[in-house]
Formats: sequence, C-alpha cells, structure tokens
Amino acid sequence: MKNLISITIIIFVFFGCIQSGSNNNKGKMKEGHKVSNIEEKNTVSEYIKKRCDIDIVLETDENMDSLSDNLIYLFLYSFDESCSNNVEFSEYSNEVLFKLLKHYPDQAAKNIIRDEINQDVIFKELSSPINDAISVDEVVESLENSSIDVIIKKKFVTALKGN
Repeated sequence: MKNLISITIIIFVFFGCIQSGSNNNKGKMKEGHKVSNIEEKNTVSEYIKKRCDIDIVLETDENMDSLSDNLIYLFLYSFDESCSNNVEFSEYSNEVLFKLLKHYPDQAAKNIIRDEINQDVIFKELSSPINDAISVDEVVESLENSSIDVIIKKKFVTALKGN
C-alpha cells in the first residue's frame, strides 16, 4: 500500500512538472521556429479579436513562413473601415495582405468567406496596393494557380486588377 501511494505521488509530481514546463514557451524556439505569442493559443475563441490590431499584422508578417489558419483568420478579421484613420495599420496591413495572398491563397480564401470578415474592406485594399514594389501580377498568378472556389477567385482577381 505504501508503494502505491509513493508511486501515485511521484506520478502527480512528474506530470505537474511537465505541464508547468510547457507553459514557459513564450519567446523560445520550438522545433527551429520562434513560438509566436499569438500562436500559443489553441483556438480563435481564446484570442481577443480586435479590429485594426497592428500586433496581429506584425505577428503575421514575422511568421509568414509558417502561418496557421488561426493567425490568418485574426489578420483578416483585423481589417475594418475604422482602420482608415490609422495610417500605420493601413499601410502595413496592406503590404502584409499582398504577401499573405501570394503565399497562402487557399487559406486566405477559406478564411475570407467567414461571416466576421469584412470582405468589402479587404477587396478595397487589394484594389490599391500602397507599396510600388508589390507585384500584383505575381499575386494574381498565385491565386489563379490555387484551388480556391471560382467565385472567390474572381472576386480577388477583379479587385487586384482594379476592375
């Protein structure tokens, strides 16, 4: 009986140490990638969704090589008409939006059709790239080569070509 109690205590201590160690990931490397402050959450419902959130834009830009659907959703959610007064957000988010579409057309299309996403604002952003270095043709090519729904694809391409 003493052995059973001792083993039980050891197991609780062991699992307690494992859990407390996994909560200290912030800013550390995980499998060769920086652990994103936003990516530490498991679901979108755990995030505070905010419009015009420059931190989401920054996280999206910094993690462009390994974006999750959650981060793509939060980035697209951050677009709103009220952001037009925020010059820093407007310029930076516009640039990152084009990068996102070039690298993640399928995931962007999947998330843009969600109810909470302000599609009109995003398509308006696509019709006027702020940075002259952005190659609209490369983004259009990436979208045309993707497997996204034809209707959404047409909306993206139309916005990008300014028609």
